[in-house]
Amino acid sequence: MYEQRHVPGARWVPYDGVTADVLPQDRSATVVFYCANPRCSASPHAARTAIALGWTNVYVMPDGIFGWVAAGLPVQPG
Repeated sequence: MYEQRHVPGARWVPYDGVTADVLPQDRSATVVFYCANPRCSASPHAARTAIALGWTNVYVMPDGIFGWVAAGLPVQPG
């Protein structure tokens, strides 16, 4: 899905690949995780991992990229 379209500036990280090395150095930076749709549980899992690692501004976009597109927001191809 990421290769087809994603939020501009987003980086793809597998939900089980969230480590301090792939997150911003600033632990207060805003980090948003999303999947394809609301049925996916990977982004909440990734967000919990980031919080456990000490990041403080962690969010999940619950409707995923499908919700983003449905809202008419811009996307970027892979």
